[in-house]
Amino acid sequence: MIASLFWIAGPAGSLQVAPVGAGGPADEDAIREVIVRRRLAWNARDSAAYAQLLTEDADIVSATGRSAAGRDAILRLLAEQHAGPYRGVTITNTDVTKIKFVRGDAAIADADFQLDGMRADDGSALPPLRGVLSFVLCKRAGTWLISSIRGMPNEPFPANAARMGNPGV
Repeated sequence: MIASLFWIAGPAGSLQVAPVGAGGPADEDAIREVIVRRRLAWNARDSAAYAQLLTEDADIVSATGRSAAGRDAILRLLAEQHAGPYRGVTITNTDVTKIKFVRGDAAIADADFQLDGMRADDGSALPPLRGVLSFVLCKRAGTWLISSIRGMPNEPFPANAARMGNPGV
């Protein structure tokens, strides 16, 4: 069997060849666990637990279209969105559908998501918001961490989602 290879930067700018897809079942399980822990921390509004899952330089583009770069900025955005369009909302699903290892210590994971409990500006219930989350994860000191998140709803984010005093959220 011929392994796929790609070039990576090594020490002092040298190039090294690394196999694509070097992660194994234990790494896949660990990545799935990180994504579950993210959902649980998000639902609990536990910013300390959420922060432990992110690299310092992590970034996000939320399903609302808002973005943040850096762990602290992500936590601020999370707090704003939990006070605004995600007030009372829970993530009821983050089923991982695909994991692709680009190196043994870097992976892309896709997960289907569902948000329940969204409300319109008038307080009426909105249907669940479904879509795909894409994660870039990296393994640092033996621990998988989230480096990037992209939320892509199947339908546009509801224009009438309650802003709860936070225009632009």
